[in-house]
Amino acid sequence: MTLKDVQKTYEANGKEDPLYAVLSRKDAKDNKWDADEFFATGREEIADAMNHLARLGLEVNKGRAMDFGCGVGRLTQALCEEFGEAVGIDISYSMIENAEKYNKFGDRCEFRVNTTDDLAQLDDASFDFVYSNISLQHSPPEASSKYIAEFFRILQPGGVALFQIPSGPRHEPGLLGAKIYAIKRGPLRRFWKRIRGMSPWKSTTSINRWSKRSSKPAAAALSMRRSKAPFAALASACCTAPFVSDFWDGPCFQAFVPN
Repeated sequence: MTLKDVQKTYEANGKEDPLYAVLSRKDAKDNKWDADEFFATGREEIADAMNHLARLGLEVNKGRAMDFGCGVGRLTQALCEEFGEAVGIDISYSMIENAEKYNKFGDRCEFRVNTTDDLAQLDDASFDFVYSNISLQHSPPEASSKYIAEFFRILQPGGVALFQIPSGPRHEPGLLGAKIYAIKRGPLRRFWKRIRGMSPWKSTTSINRWSKRSSKPAAAALSMRRSKAPFAALASACCTAPFVSDFWDGPCFQAFVPN
């Protein structure tokens, strides 16, 4: 899978059934999402995230926020209710077109297309908060690693990043294990979904099983569905300060705290 594959998929989704592609619910397929109900789920999620960070004692400056993998702006608009400005980034032009159509916040809510494996269009230290959920999982691991590093580059000192990534075994690129894993996660997985009558690209990720990590001065709250040390190490490579770990409605795992 490449970023071009991801873009092709979500360009089609953005034209055919954009709200369902962002948040898949059986009774909402075929453009049956009620828009008000759909965007209400974003407000609930962001309120939950802000409450959790407050319980951690992390103070977030409410200046500027970035929503990575914004789709139609479900979470970007919710961030606008918490922050002075919000920027939504997505790989799909059709998704961004829908986001702009649904935007109720005018210039305070900005949407941009980003098709590369970096965020070069965003300035250093230009955001107080970075948020991403059920998005990085759709990118190749190498691209996800670069995006995470970019999250920390664009954060202001004292800023906070909160993001979700799936976990799994670490395979070195080019080795046999990596090739077998790519086949299992790619064509074999899509074939299995097809014979079960499911969309081969449908995401079935649970969004409420999370764990978090944070660091200062650029605090990072790292969320993973089934967290393992290799992904914790990946995040630690993006920050120079130690992590403080805790859990948010997620399965327990051994926390990784770098020296």
